[in-house]
Amino acid sequence: MTTIDDYQIGRYLGRGKYGLVYLARENKSGLVVALKVLYKQFILKERCEGQLRRELEIHTNLRHPNITRLYTWFQDATRIFLVLEYCSGGELYSYLTQFTRLPVRVVSKITHDVLAALQFAHKKSILHRDIKLENVLCSYSPELIESLKLKLSTNSLTDSQGPETPENLLQFAFKLSDFGWSVHHPGVAQKSVFNQSRRKTQCGTLDYLPPQLVLGQPYHSGCDIWSLGVMCYELLAGQPPFYHETLETTKANIAAVKFSYPEGMPDVAKDFIKKCLVKDQDKRATADELTKHQFVKLWESQ
Repeated sequence: MTTIDDYQIGRYLGRGKYGLVYLARENKSGLVVALKVLYKQFILKERCEGQLRRELEIHTNLRHPNITRLYTWFQDATRIFLVLEYCSGGELYSYLTQFTRLPVRVVSKITHDVLAALQFAHKKSILHRDIKLENVLCSYSPELIESLKLKLSTNSLTDSQGPETPENLLQFAFKLSDFGWSVHHPGVAQKSVFNQSRRKTQCGTLDYLPPQLVLGQPYHSGCDIWSLGVMCYELLAGQPPFYHETLETTKANIAAVKFSYPEGMPDVAKDFIKKCLVKDQDKRATADELTKHQFVKLWESQ
């Protein structure tokens, strides 16, 4: 039986919705991982046992190059431990904060990778429901990690080896993470119009919510596509398309799909975003359709 003694615990990485995350190394294999520690008392207090159970079931079975791995999980009397793939480049959000906005070619690569993850998940009838910059992690190749001699100390890649220019982000693979809001949703791959194949639960982050969630209407896989379009816009423009200082105006902007493109945004990017930010979710492009869009191929062309 796996226990916490099977791991060497390193530095603190961050805080999730329900616990803390640490860098760790499995003693037997030497594998460097991100260890998420959840406290049972808090989970019971928040009444999210079902949500956690669903996350574990879904994430454990999702294996794709652009989705972070959940290797395993175990528990003791007071805690639940999730053993996750460690993405040494950290959160995508940190780089937008650092550089304000990102070059078109870099955003094309990010969009390509996240879209590949969504296409895979949707074909397995999985909705992520919380696409945002904080849930996209940046991973160096295994070869680069080895060459840089990744350590458990504070001198890790995330502290000292981050990209010095936004163009250098192209060295990353971008991976969708945090399936805490995900749900298995029969019929999602076909964008079913039947009520039993839609959901009314409101989740995710306001700036990224589609009109259906803001208005309390049923929704399907198009919710992830909408959020992808918002993310793409934010990476290029430096802020989300519907942002306003007040929450009510932000909601109104989303419901009316009221936004404008910043000067200088390339037409190919505008067209991609336009296909994502369609109010009628049944007319929104699917992940399969968007993989053919020229925008997600730009990063390979130079």
